[in-house]
Amino acid sequence: MRRSVFWSFIAGYLFFAVMGFLVITFNTFDSVSKSILDTHGNSGANYASVVAKRITPELMQDSRLQEQSNLLLSYDDNTSSTWITDIYGNVFFSTVPHSLKTLTKFNTTVFENQRYNVGTFYGFYNSNVLVSYSPIEYDNDTIGYVFYITSYSNVLLETREIINLLYVAYAIIIFISMILLFIFLLYVYLPLKELRKAAFEYAKGNFSYDKLNIPSNDELGDLASSLLYMSHELNEAEEYQKKFISNISHDFRSPLTSIKGYIQAMLDGTIPPELHDKYLTIVLSESERLERLTSGLIDLNSMSTKAPGLIFEDFDIDIIINSIINTFHGRCEKRHITFDYTYGSHFVFADRGKIEQILYNLIDNAIKFSSDDSSIAINVYHKGEKYYCSIKDSGTGISKKDLNKIWDRFYKTDSSRGKDKTGSGIGLSIVREIINAHNQTIDVISTEGVGTEFIFSLLKSNSKEAKYRKTNNIEQKYT
Repeated sequence: MRRSVFWSFIAGYLFFAVMGFLVITFNTFDSVSKSILDTHGNSGANYASVVAKRITPELMQDSRLQEQSNLLLSYDDNTSSTWITDIYGNVFFSTVPHSLKTLTKFNTTVFENQRYNVGTFYGFYNSNVLVSYSPIEYDNDTIGYVFYITSYSNVLLETREIINLLYVAYAIIIFISMILLFIFLLYVYLPLKELRKAAFEYAKGNFSYDKLNIPSNDELGDLASSLLYMSHELNEAEEYQKKFISNISHDFRSPLTSIKGYIQAMLDGTIPPELHDKYLTIVLSESERLERLTSGLIDLNSMSTKAPGLIFEDFDIDIIINSIINTFHGRCEKRHITFDYTYGSHFVFADRGKIEQILYNLIDNAIKFSSDDSSIAINVYHKGEKYYCSIKDSGTGISKKDLNKIWDRFYKTDSSRGKDKTGSGIGLSIVREIINAHNQTIDVISTEGVGTEFIFSLLKSNSKEAKYRKTNNIEQKYT
């Protein structure tokens, strides 16, 4: 049977309360009683000792003792009495009326090694009394004894009064601990219960559960915030996974459907032999599209699972930009798209192949989303020890709600694929992974209907950081 933390705590609390009560009732009572008995017994023995020092053999006569009684006995009251006897138990003096001449069964061995005793004083009293004593010595001989007797019930009464005070103090402690228990219940157990319920919901896959509300600014509050953040991220990941499957299915299905349709049409004679070359070219184009998509997925997965190994070198980024512009010349000429770019010389320290991949993707996107008869501006400029490369188109732009999502894998701003019919949606994800691997930054500025600008940074080849890496031969890997 599963045990609740709260009931375990309650059981421990009750055990503490009961054990505390039993300790006070039994162990504490005996300790307090003995302490009070020692106090009263030793006090009476001290008084008996003072009286014993005043008695001489001459005073050991009834008449003389009675004459000196006011002098000798100054501590007696209505709850105590003083007795004086010789070594045989013959009573010479007493402050209480009696007819005894000799105490029966007189024996002082009960006082050995202690100055007091509890008893009936040789049967004279019907109930226990506290008897303190002191020997009367003269010339190193014991000639008698002084007994000081007080009520033992007073000792018990005083003990009970102290015990009652302890009970009151213990009751206050229990009350305060109940307040602490309530605080524990309110600020620890109930939040833990909420955290447990939320954890169960998340374990079941219900990442949209958002009823976890712990406003406290402590460890539990931090844990609740972390759980909520985790659930949000997992929920986003689940949505992303659904979108990922949907997008990848679409991107693979479209070319596969075309390939299958054209091949089937050629096999059943729907497409005549004289048109086979034309449609085989389309099949080859769709196959190359599938190959690019697969290669992009492999590259992206490799970058996401481990730090990509980068081969850093000094090179002129303008040469790469010029080469890529020439690559897209035929495509841009058909749509009357021009490049506003001034060729210069800007040496950077980076992985040449990866930067070429970045520039190709960004320029390809700029052409894809640019309007016909428009211009694409490319600019390289320096700021501090870095070069910044800007690629700006004058096309459709990106809406604000889509701007932060463009880095997600397979995300396409045009959900209908109206303009982006051939894109896979992973180009910008690869771009960001490569920039992160270089430990640099990339930003995007876009306005719908005006255009989009991407700006990324690279180290100058002669910067301090680049020189330090070259000098110390640092392995160029980043997470």
